[in-house]
Amino acid sequence: MNRQEEMRHVLNDTRITFSDFRKFQLLILACIGVVGFFAVLAFMDAYVAWQALLINTLFFTGISYAGLMYSVIFTITDAYWGRSMKRIAEAMAAFMPIGMILFFVLFLGVVRSRSCYPYQSGMAELSVLCAAQYRRVAFGVGHGLSVCPQFRPPGYWSGAGIGTRQLSERTGNSFTEKYRDNDSEMEASYYKNKRLAPWLGVAYALLSSLIAFDWMMSIDQEWFSTMFGVQYLVSNLMGAGATLIIMCALFRKRLKLENYITLDRFHDICKLTFALGLLWTYMIFSQVIIIWYANLPEETPYLMMRLKSKEWGRCFG
Repeated sequence: MNRQEEMRHVLNDTRITFSDFRKFQLLILACIGVVGFFAVLAFMDAYVAWQALLINTLFFTGISYAGLMYSVIFTITDAYWGRSMKRIAEAMAAFMPIGMILFFVLFLGVVRSRSCYPYQSGMAELSVLCAAQYRRVAFGVGHGLSVCPQFRPPGYWSGAGIGTRQLSERTGNSFTEKYRDNDSEMEASYYKNKRLAPWLGVAYALLSSLIAFDWMMSIDQEWFSTMFGVQYLVSNLMGAGATLIIMCALFRKRLKLENYITLDRFHDICKLTFALGLLWTYMIFSQVIIIWYANLPEETPYLMMRLKSKEWGRCFG
């Protein structure tokens, strides 16, 4: 079996399909989440509802595009050990269109409720508020639109009208009209990915940092940190690494990938995730030591409220 036949065999045997019962279960869980959100919004506290949606959106969307960054890392570093995990890492980006929708919901809801951010007081000008919220949602929408066409369901264009279908056909033909043999295409794809990957890495670092500053750090208007963006970036990569390990462990036997995702590969990805965990710990320690060494008492409430809280106090003694 040559390389091309082996690749075709692996691709055909690693397709994941969900049964109707599994789809029904996922739909029920999604409905429970939607009903729970609106219940808290209507009968309890709108502030809690919007903040819960905000943090969960940032968390899962962050893991989604951080998973895509693992593919970028594997490409930039020529990490051959990561090739067997590259498809799984790229598959995490399928959540990004959903994240785009959630960002849009947050944009509309936060502007209307004016209860999520401290600067949304009655004294704030509506034009300034809308400009700030538009800047926030632009990042989320941009992330989602960049990958949304790649994850449309089969037959999507067939029901979207003749004009849209023709546009889809022309777009598809533009990618395949100059297709050469498999080896030439693989070589061309390799060099194109090598040129594109660094730019994607820089864009990820910049946009994720700005999202952390603009969407998360501004919740506490009296506290700021120039390291907060890096902390958010590293935590996303760490979470995506842990997710990648779990997904590889689940798919390894189910898709018969024991010969590709070996124990040595698990060892490598676990070491990388552990290193990111150490980097995240270093960033948190650096934040604390700066506050202590520079004698900044106004910065301590943000940390003390979290270190002494009921939920996190047990972790820090």
